Amino acid sequence: MQEVTFVALDCETTGLAPESDNIIELGAVKFTLDRDLSSFDSLFKNPTNIPQFVERLTGIKNADLLDAPSFSTKREEFIEFCRDSVLVGHNLQFDLDFLVAAGVDLSQNLSFDTFELAALLLPRGGRLSLEQLSERFGIVHNEVHRALADSEATRDLFRILFALAKKIDGKIWQKIQHLQAGESAWVKRLAKLVLDAPTSSLQFPAGQSESKIESSETLNSELSKKLSELTENSALSFLEATVTSREIITSAQLLDQPVTVLVGSGLEAQQLAVDFGIPPLFASSDYFCNEKLEQFLSRQLSSLEAAFAAKLLLHQGKSAHEIILNRTESLLFGHVAADKNCQHSDCSYPRALEKADNSKITISNHASLSDLIEQGRLAVVAQALDLADNLKASESFIFDLSKLESLVPRCSNTITLWWGVLGLLFREATPQFGRLNLSEAQGLSNYSRAMNLGKNLLEDARSDLPVQIVRAFENLLNESEGFFRILRSSATGDISLSIEPREAQIPKPNKAIFIDSALDAGDSFEYIQKLFSADKTEATFMKMPSANGESTQFLLVDGLPTPTAPQFAEAAEKIILKILQELDGVTAVLLPSNREIGNLYERSAELPFPVFARKLPSDKKLLAEKKAACLLTIANRNLPKDVQNLVLLKLPFFVKENADWLTETLPATVLRFKRVWSNFRNMPKANKFVVLDSRLTGKNYGQNFLTAISEKPETWDL
Repeated sequence: MQEVTFVALDCETTGLAPESDNIIELGAVKFTLDRDLSSFDSLFKNPTNIPQFVERLTGIKNADLLDAPSFSTKREEFIEFCRDSVLVGHNLQFDLDFLVAAGVDLSQNLSFDTFELAALLLPRGGRLSLEQLSERFGIVHNEVHRALADSEATRDLFRILFALAKKIDGKIWQKIQHLQAGESAWVKRLAKLVLDAPTSSLQFPAGQSESKIESSETLNSELSKKLSELTENSALSFLEATVTSREIITSAQLLDQPVTVLVGSGLEAQQLAVDFGIPPLFASSDYFCNEKLEQFLSRQLSSLEAAFAAKLLLHQGKSAHEIILNRTESLLFGHVAADKNCQHSDCSYPRALEKADNSKITISNHASLSDLIEQGRLAVVAQALDLADNLKASESFIFDLSKLESLVPRCSNTITLWWGVLGLLFREATPQFGRLNLSEAQGLSNYSRAMNLGKNLLEDARSDLPVQIVRAFENLLNESEGFFRILRSSATGDISLSIEPREAQIPKPNKAIFIDSALDAGDSFEYIQKLFSADKTEATFMKMPSANGESTQFLLVDGLPTPTAPQFAEAAEKIILKILQELDGVTAVLLPSNREIGNLYERSAELPFPVFARKLPSDKKLLAEKKAACLLTIANRNLPKDVQNLVLLKLPFFVKENADWLTETLPATVLRFKRVWSNFRNMPKANKFVVLDSRLTGKNYGQNFLTAISEKPETWDL
């Protein structure tokens, strides 16, 4: 094989839009699999000032560009630098789009994206940003978001991922190389490169190794005692305890019967399984059937389908939660999903069952509860308050209809016609915010036409569609009363379909323990009894007092407008900026939506410490900061591990239509607050919990809320 040269490249830009933003720095390194060859690095003039957020992200200042060359003077030099080389980048298309806009067309070069490579080769667990992967593999990456440093880190990451690929059985790569897909399928090009590359040159660079996660957890003796007591009680048990999933797993291992611990998501379950060395066990539909996979491989595949097929071939025996699948690939998984009756000995589901039978404890997720009931193991359900929502989410389906044509191109004419009728239905209904509840559109003139066209399309395309899409379309077109049937239209005219159960069907195991940090509202389990349909005569309810967080202050900032007032947002932003300067350590701010996060992030530019918005830095980086702030939405339930202060903009006073405040809305609000409050106090460095919601003192239901949570906040005069 002739030695292949690669060029890893990275651009730093003034924004995200190639047509209106500019490249201000370009870095690239030329290399082979075992040698560094040369580098390219340059700043470039920018006709306008660098946006403040870009300056904060990259450290590049306007003054740095005063004597820099224009991009046009370096264009040919860079094109020559890349000539006859394979391009490598992390989220490479972003950089290529900017280069094309700047007059550099590298479309004739072969290319590989290290983000896609990582998603193909690595098991699920952890984020795939360049920074996170560099930390995971011990890659030196000191100047994050500087072009040359990023390109050097990308080079090292590519070598590591390629070495991992070379370790995989060559017969699998041969099968990938011969997939029935066009030559443009990047996984086929990768397979050829892996098969042709000499093994001797593919060693991990010095100081770097494959990622290994080690975990230890101190036994919570009080929790272990409570779990033992509850196994001797009635069929259903409910334990209010401020404990982590890790503590639950550690304690459950001491029980004298087979146990499955269920946590909220499949990703969390998979990560815990890796950390503890315990086999995961999910629902049958989360595993793929080899017979169905062979049927899928026998068809002509698109480039996207070929990448999906390659992932399954490279991760034989693993569940969908153990493989990194994007949204479209998750839909394609329906073509190969196993069922409970799958008996092929080489299929992943029977093998998972066999591993579970040989293990005293397994780990799973909430959505698998129904399947796991049949296994006869004790179910210990962590994060129990999320169970109903997670079960609903597992039965819900959101699908961008623009992807429908790529799944069934032979039906493109029917799809185009159906789209047109749906557009007419939208215009006729004039829905607010582009959201149309089809139950409210049945009397419209285009409704029947849209439903009939949809039924014809489904019958024609059924054999080519994944099972999830077929099921969602059936619920949509058969006007199922058990589901919310929503169509959404974006500003660009794209239409998405959303199918969601009206109520979660919570299965009842023969024996189960439900655990959460907040199960009683105002010292009453009546709300939970109703939620789980649990009669006190057949269930045991128990509280485990928390010894953590006794010194945490609950602070209320008074004097602000109510959250519904027009002036609230601006007043709250000013107060939050002041609070962030007053508090020491790492502070997490929970905001209602990404819009509020964006506004606050822009206003926080002058703060003399780092502020992270939406995406959190690595735990290691955050731990190194003496003072920092993280802006998150209230929906984000994963707080940074080392957060010391929590700021809550407003309380989740969810007032349901026709719901009684004292018997339904108040308990639900109390439970949500207690959960955040309890889990935050459980953190060893928890200092202050700050709430900006003036309704606590200005409204009767706010006073009722304070009484119900049995906490007395102090007023913080700012």
